[in-house]
Amino acid sequence: MRTKVLFKHGVHILRFSDLEILSNSDGVYEVIKNAIEDKRDNSPHLNPLPKGERR
Repeated sequence: MRTKVLFKHGVHILRFSDLEILSNSDGVYEVIKNAIEDKRDNSPHLNPLPKGERR
């Protein structure tokens, strides 16, 4: 329930087991990095250009 509310507000939850973090920290890092990049690529710009200045 809490995850659905957070997701509705744009917060995405990534879950990892302790074992994953301890035994595969590079893989966990990659998942986190990819999630950040995907979010950045799909998010609207915080300061969009005014109309007429878009290319």
